[in-house]
Amino acid sequence: MSEPGLIDEKFNDLATVGGGEAGTVGSFLRFRREIVNKSTQDVADALKISVRQIVYIESDEWSQFPAPAIARGFVRSYAKFVGVEWNEIVEKLPVALTTVSLIGDERPSLSAPFSDSGKKFLNKSSSGNWRYLLGAIFLALIACAFLMFQFAEKNGYFSQHLNQVSSAPSASAELPVSGTSNEKTSQVAETVIDTFGRTQKVDSASGVAINVNEISSSNVIDNLKSNSESFLTIKAREDSWIQIKGINGQMVFSKLLKAGSEEKFDIADGLSVKIGNAAGVDVFVKGLPYSFPVSKETNVANLVINK
Repeated sequence: MSEPGLIDEKFNDLATVGGGEAGTVGSFLRFRREIVNKSTQDVADALKISVRQIVYIESDEWSQFPAPAIARGFVRSYAKFVGVEWNEIVEKLPVALTTVSLIGDERPSLSAPFSDSGKKFLNKSSSGNWRYLLGAIFLALIACAFLMFQFAEKNGYFSQHLNQVSSAPSASAELPVSGTSNEKTSQVAETVIDTFGRTQKVDSASGVAINVNEISSSNVIDNLKSNSESFLTIKAREDSWIQIKGINGQMVFSKLLKAGSEEKFDIADGLSVKIGNAAGVDVFVKGLPYSFPVSKETNVANLVINK
């Protein structure tokens, strides 16, 4: 006997044993599954559903499915898996599954159940999708900003602008130093102008006399500094202009004394001292602190130190 004959004979024997149950769709599919030697797990894996749903189909428990369309889709796929034509089981479908005629329906297997379930899933998750979409847009904006920052940094955009910003304050900072708002600087400048004015008058009188005076002044300075019995000490806490003359009016010392520096002079017959930025200078006579009045308007002090 050929193999198809053996299958038909086995199917007839199973139908005889099953009795009236073989007339239902579930029983019919179960018998065909046993004929092709497939387990419920094999069918469940092929249909991508659970074994429990296969048991519902074989037990004709159609109420366990969400909708008739889903059950029909599973039945169609089950029949195709065990080698049963759809036309063979259409007449066996219960009334619960025939509310819509499936005769002549050529749609692919499981198209209805999966499309219906997909629509329900999309409807349920539509509200949540907005949050994910907004999050994705936010991350995209951050990524764009980061890329723009990297591009600008690579092309030296930030370093160029930082140099411009740093150079602008330095230029503007020079203005207050040379302006009248800085009181101490203006006072020193006044002293410098006065000193240079006096020097220019001497130059206009006689160039030769200036040279002689310079030589004699240097000699006087050396002599004054060498005598330590009685001397005048000037210590600068801040940059200050110092001008020292002898009693006879001869220039002994005239220069800018830097902050932290110190100069000593022999008092000799007496000295006339003019100090610009006097508030930033300490004066000592014969080793003792010497207090002197300072003009609040000009910050200039004029001292006469006698022997």
